Amino acid sequence: MCADRNVNSKFRRELDRRIERHRAFHDRNEPGDLLVLPNPWSKVNLARHLAQRLCEVPIGDFIKQESINAFTVDFLAEFHGDLEDFYSIPGDAVPTAPVFPHIGAITAAMTGLTPQCENGTVALDAKLSWDQIDSLIFDADNPWVQLAVRVNQALWRRWDGDFFIMPYFHRTPLDAAQGIRGAAMFTDMYDSPDRVHALLDWCTEWAIQMEAFLANHVDSSDERGCGIWNCWLPKGAVVVNGDAVGMISRQMHPVFEEPYTRRFFAATAGGLFHNHSIGMHQVDLIAGTAGVILQEIMPDPNRPDPIKGMISDSAVSERVVAASLLSPIRLDGVHSGDLEALLPIVKRGRFILCVPTQDPDEAQTIVDLVRAESNLK
Repeated sequence: MCADRNVNSKFRRELDRRIERHRAFHDRNEPGDLLVLPNPWSKVNLARHLAQRLCEVPIGDFIKQESINAFTVDFLAEFHGDLEDFYSIPGDAVPTAPVFPHIGAITAAMTGLTPQCENGTVALDAKLSWDQIDSLIFDADNPWVQLAVRVNQALWRRWDGDFFIMPYFHRTPLDAAQGIRGAAMFTDMYDSPDRVHALLDWCTEWAIQMEAFLANHVDSSDERGCGIWNCWLPKGAVVVNGDAVGMISRQMHPVFEEPYTRRFFAATAGGLFHNHSIGMHQVDLIAGTAGVILQEIMPDPNRPDPIKGMISDSAVSERVVAASLLSPIRLDGVHSGDLEALLPIVKRGRFILCVPTQDPDEAQTIVDLVRAESNLK
């Protein structure tokens, strides 16, 4: 427990108020329920801090207890130091700390391979052969598995109820399989579908084992839930990176994506499915997957802006709104200048609108505009 346990007590009432709005959003399930997050996205970002540190220190040295402790103390000092600015911005954002040192670290944890750590990223394109894939196991001693355990332990030892932890950042089984097999997996779906299904099955079981391993080795005392990217989620929820869903057709979704993600969510309390605008053709299928608590849609560089697409194309907006009524959608990267045109559309569904700004006065205007249309005043 943090020695300065009352240092952030002045924010507790506001935090509790914001948590209750997130709870109501998920409990109500009514068209017109809208939340708004004007805070800059993940300003004090644990993922960025972890990745940067891993570019400076070998993983074997970093996971030593004294190194993890020093890292956590430094991170939390910056994190807590930002809370004054965080809460000066009105809206529904809650402070969160996801344990996620980038996508390559997940593949490293699953394969035992060494990722490339440079320029503040952790990357790994494994491209394993099927013979190599056949020998994969869940290895509790893998340093990238231990990294997640030890960072969680260090965070919880210093946790004082003033932020939400997401214990691990998963990849959907399909996305994890792509990380392990590489782009060849997409032709394997046609040439060797049985092999792909076996790999997807293993990736699903690995994620379930990872959650169980964390639960057995991390004393998480927060019964209020967890969180990621300024959003609250119920206790036991997970988050999955679903980028690979944008690379397959709607016909392939129920074959290679839905059954495996559904199985992982069934073994947990459900989760947030991170998607990109390249996967917009799957938005309703993702939303209809059992266990999806929230779908995130993030704009892609060099792709049509999903927000402008919703505003200009009624077919797009109708599909996204209908999907949001199956499970709510977090729209990232909404520009304040698009908000007034977007609101008549999204108020027919259930959305969390991320409209980042550095200006508290503009943030108040954004919040006022959204709440004027939302059932959640």
